Amino acid sequence: MARHGGGVPGAVVDLVIEEIEQLGREARCLLQGAAVVGDPFDLDLAAVAAGSPVRPAIDELVDAGLVRPADSIDTFRFRHPLLLGIVRDHTGPGWNTGAHARAAGVLARSGAPPAERAPHAARSARPGDRTSAGLLIRAADDVAARVPGDAAQWYADALRLLPHPTPTERVVLLTRRALALENAGRPGEARATFRDVLDLVAAGRNAAGSPPEAHRGTAPGCRGCARAPEGARIVVRRVLRPQTRRRARDELTDRERVVAALVSEGRTNREIGAALHLAEKTVERYVSGVLGKLGARTRAAVGGLLVPSR
Repeated sequence: MARHGGGVPGAVVDLVIEEIEQLGREARCLLQGAAVVGDPFDLDLAAVAAGSPVRPAIDELVDAGLVRPADSIDTFRFRHPLLLGIVRDHTGPGWNTGAHARAAGVLARSGAPPAERAPHAARSARPGDRTSAGLLIRAADDVAARVPGDAAQWYADALRLLPHPTPTERVVLLTRRALALENAGRPGEARATFRDVLDLVAAGRNAAGSPPEAHRGTAPGCRGCARAPEGARIVVRRVLRPQTRRRARDELTDRERVVAALVSEGRTNREIGAALHLAEKTVERYVSGVLGKLGARTRAAVGGLLVPSR
């Protein structure tokens, strides 16, 4: 193992590496496979990630005090998160990619849920892999309400993997990423992502003003991408022009602006929830807030209040 420090003091890194170097080859390999799987780790999955029949080496790792049994049968934990981080940092990127690919394959064959497979797909799939991109989108959709930080990363990973994503795919996925970033307590990144959407829409508008091609080759799992409205451009155009918004519009949060724009297009709460991956009752609360801030008595009045005055 190479000795480079990362964020851990060099003396600590050296001591841990010396411990690891005392292990036999199979035990070291299993430890690296376990680091790929995470903490806690399933022994069989760690052995698959390691790429060789090293399962019996777990006894050596336990005897060395590097891992310990967890609550479930054949499940183990690292001695300390620092150990996990050092093992990961000192394993070659090529080996890691192969280990994640092996883990992703066995999880797919076993029917594991998207969120369990996503970390490995994100670290092993190659750009152009539309199937893996679809998996990451489904996983992000599934966890957006619970673990928005992971969802934001997986939306970004999906865009990285998609071969030639359509403008609509990019608008929808970047919008979902922005909402996830907002929920994760990262408002600056969320706002920047919304502005990326604005730039994308402006750049993609053709000379005739027709909508971008949005229906060909949609990523599997991108719910809402294929049917995303031409009004996705209107959403961003209306939402992100602070220099022309009225004071009432300035009071809307980024998410309320997106919801308001969709309301102005005649979308129902159910349709808005499907497009933005929000529960219908959550959408109802946002719509109520939008109406109150804009002073609109009906949903139909929202569109007129969003249009900048000339």
